[in-house]
Amino acid sequence: LFPYTTLFRSTTVSLLDLDAFLRTERDLTLSRAALFAGLAWLTRYAGIALILTGGVILLTRRGAGLSRRMRDASLFAFISMIQSAPWLARNYLQSHQVMGHRLMPEATFAASMYHLADTISSWLVPVRFPSGVKVFTLGVAVLFACYASRHIVNENRRRTRGALPGSAPLAVWFVFPLVYVVLLIATSLTWVATEEPNNRYLAPLYIPLALGLA
Repeated sequence: LFPYTTLFRSTTVSLLDLDAFLRTERDLTLSRAALFAGLAWLTRYAGIALILTGGVILLTRRGAGLSRRMRDASLFAFISMIQSAPWLARNYLQSHQVMGHRLMPEATFAASMYHLADTISSWLVPVRFPSGVKVFTLGVAVLFACYASRHIVNENRRRTRGALPGSAPLAVWFVFPLVYVVLLIATSLTWVATEEPNNRYLAPLYIPLALGLA
């Protein structure tokens, strides 16, 4: 229970600080976001998605020159990853792999995708519903997500052109779930030995979904 409590707290603080930095551009806020992202990585591998999210948002944000974006992304990466440096060095010395020895995944890609879709559908409709209803509901959810994504992009562009504050932070609550799901799918195909995606693995998604809708 303690690791997940730490993970959720660290993820929440990091996302909120990353949101705040995009509004204020204060280095202290960025450093704190990176610090808690690194703490999330020390707790669970889900923290990697948080670090990647910070990098993507900082490198692609509007209203900043290339040198400023590179500087902010480098600062975020350094602070968030330096905490894991001793652990990565230990893994490399023992196994010549920075992530340590890993077994091949037991679940097939098809099985992982089925359980991923089944788990997400259980958020929307009761588990006992027929598969056809679950597929239809997921389809509607995907269409809604595409519409919301397009709206977020257009809103960011409108606010950026009008020099309105608060445009970039809209992306925080969208990018993290996307990065997390893509990373979860990628790891199910490669070197991470894990069971099929379930609510335990998808739990970090509750944070941006709740805060983004607040």
